[in-house]
Amino acid sequence: MFNFTDIEAKNISSDIDMPPGLMEDCEYVFSVTFTDPDAMDIKALADATSRIISREGKSLSIYPPPLGHEGLREFIASELFKNRAIKVSPDNIFLSSGAGGAVQIMIDAFIDSDDVVLMDEYCYHGSLNMFLRKGANPIHVKMDDQGMIPSELESSIKSLVKDGRTPKMIYTIPVYHNPTGITTTVERRKSIVELSNKYSIPIVENESYADFRIDGPDLPPSMMSIDKAEGVMYISAFTKLLGCGLRLGFGAFPDSAKESIQKVSLGRSPSHLASMSVYEYLKDHKTSYVEGVARSLASKRDSMVRALGEFFPP
Repeated sequence: MFNFTDIEAKNISSDIDMPPGLMEDCEYVFSVTFTDPDAMDIKALADATSRIISREGKSLSIYPPPLGHEGLREFIASELFKNRAIKVSPDNIFLSSGAGGAVQIMIDAFIDSDDVVLMDEYCYHGSLNMFLRKGANPIHVKMDDQGMIPSELESSIKSLVKDGRTPKMIYTIPVYHNPTGITTTVERRKSIVELSNKYSIPIVENESYADFRIDGPDLPPSMMSIDKAEGVMYISAFTKLLGCGLRLGFGAFPDSAKESIQKVSLGRSPSHLASMSVYEYLKDHKTSYVEGVARSLASKRDSMVRALGEFFPP
């Protein structure tokens, strides 16, 4: 009997230690974000899929555009401008297999083995694993309840530069940070962008949770909208909003990153059918659907808070 483990590639890195809860067979897992099944609009999504197949079905006979479905990229560009004040051309947006797929493309385009990557003190294990597998050296920057601390970031940069290890990238989740839930304040965002410009270290801004605002203050402007030096790349996704099984995310990038991203993204675009369906659905239902998700999540959040108070009193 052949054993493929005997020929496993030597450069496959070991996984990081996973949270014990992820390995357990239990009903509720709080360390992973799933789509809210009670908020899913199954009939409207099915109708949208039927319409788009009737209208554009023959496009499935050929490979999709290198950056992904054009209509969806145009929609994303419009939404980014409207909701996150980001001005970006559809030609500077690529579709990916979830937000993780966009992270991987940016890692493959810009990270070499032994590169230093500055990231939040606490980092989503999936993203951290991707950097480690590429051989990167993550350096975690302290956070508080306002996000990454700029003075700590600059201290880390100065120390690394002095040692001849200038960081290659800053990676952060500044909206509803996973796992802390912190949203980086506008003052912190401006300071982080200023440090990025000062030391010529680009930022990868992952806002995968930007559509999940339930209540409270409006979101601060995105770092990509604040930055004027075109040193920020942006990541988000529809996966958690519409359905994890759709595996659909995207990245937005400045002109100078285009050639590098195109080199590594060829053949890695997500399902064209999924992209078509999501575009057809969201162009008519995005606002109402996001509002419905917020109502559903608010109800579940409030129920959890009540239950914690009743069964786990302080």
